[in-house]
Amino acid sequence: MNEASTPSTADPQSQLWTKSQREALAALKLPLWQKAAAKVADASDAATATSYFYKLQDWLLICPAPLPVTLQSWQQDVLRTLAPDNPQQPTEVSASVANNSANAKYLELPELTLAELSAVQKRDLWMRICKIDD
Repeated sequence: MNEASTPSTADPQSQLWTKSQREALAALKLPLWQKAAAKVADASDAATATSYFYKLQDWLLICPAPLPVTLQSWQQDVLRTLAPDNPQQPTEVSASVANNSANAKYLELPELTLAELSAVQKRDLWMRICKIDD
């Protein structure tokens, strides 16, 4: 293996491409592709590489874990409150779709992925939802 085909370890981006590949892409004025984990979804300031995105009517819901297949009644109540005209469950979308959803209203709902909430957590969740339209 010569120097041109050996990836540099100076930064994580350079590990994807050899020096000659980066130079060739630059000469062709092509962007460097990144690993999905390296290109973090920017749908929200607090979104992380492990975020899950769900589309529900005009909403883009951001959760730290996948939503359960069978929702509990309190989870269904939250979704019905956000989208009263849509009796369907939210649809999971990719981070790239989330980034391109310019007209969507973003809402982080880490509580929605929990099996049980305390009374305080439920109160705080409903207060946050009530303040959305203010």
